[in-house]
Amino acid sequence: MPFASTGTKDKSATDTLYIAGLATPNTVNIMPGTRCWPSPITGPSPDTLPRDGGDAEASLAAHASAGIDLAALAAQLQTEGVKGFADSRDELLNAIEAKSKVLA
Repeated sequence: MPFASTGTKDKSATDTLYIAGLATPNTVNIMPGTRCWPSPITGPSPDTLPRDGGDAEASLAAHASAGIDLAALAAQLQTEGVKGFADSRDELLNAIEAKSKVLA
């Protein structure tokens, strides 16, 4: 399972909050190098997810019982994530185009 853009938005949370929390076997996490520098993750986190997913089903059920629409939340996060990557791509392409014009 790949994860990307796992940086925290909450300034009071650690930079590796989601990186450590989503660590599990057969997982790839794409993150900026600044997330690991100067304190690289050197081994399994004590919070590493177990191979069987642990209590994930119970946790999701508890959130649903609390009134959280998990399908709507997942759709929102996917839409926002795609937009964020598209915006970054467009910014990069615009910067390359501007630099190309300067160098031409």
